[in-house]
Amino acid sequence: MGNVKNLTHKLTVEEQREGGKRSGEVRRQKKTWAELLERLGSLPTQSAKNKEILRKAGLSEDEMVSDMVKMWQLDAAAQKGDIRAIETQARIRGEFAAVKNINENLNYEMKPLVDLTKRNKNGQA
Repeated sequence: MGNVKNLTHKLTVEEQREGGKRSGEVRRQKKTWAELLERLGSLPTQSAKNKEILRKAGLSEDEMVSDMVKMWQLDAAAQKGDIRAIETQARIRGEFAAVKNINENLNYEMKPLVDLTKRNKNGQA
């Protein structure tokens, strides 16, 4: 009866079991990686340059960790207008869904700065 196909899943019981085992392994591996990254992110920064930047920003020595440096760099990129950095900050803050909903609800059409259809054969407007 072990090779009988399950009509709803179209996989044998053994195939389902193996898939479940593999899923558990992958989940445990992701958890381990997340824990390792958490530990690495909480290590004190070693860069004198980064320490000085964070010190000038008013952070204490205890706050000068790897993750804080990354957040500082992300904020610097966002301030320069990097759209991905801005979106990442919004996601981290839990604001991205709200921003996305606002953009969808505005329902406006993006228009090009230059209308290329009005150019002559020489490419001039």
